[in-house]
Amino acid sequence: MSFMGRNKRQEFVVWRCATSYSNAQTMLTLIITCEACGQVDRYQAEDETEMTELVQAYRCPNHCDKKYCSYISVGQILLSNQRPILPRVA
Repeated sequence: MSFMGRNKRQEFVVWRCATSYSNAQTMLTLIITCEACGQVDRYQAEDETEMTELVQAYRCPNHCDKKYCSYISVGQILLSNQRPILPRVA
């Protein structure tokens, strides 16, 4: 029986994509903006724990109150194999 109505070729494509993502790494970028003075700082983080530590430890260089800071996190998946090898569909 085919997985969710897929034929064997489609199952291979799904399996190949899943194995490609198993080697993936995540790069997290934290952008902190001070709304009072306009200071913008960017940091790279390995994981969510490090990102939380960066937010808690952040102090504006112009000594603005912490309540004026905005935090944005951006995640990007990096694949070890940038070009996935997929079978050709005719």
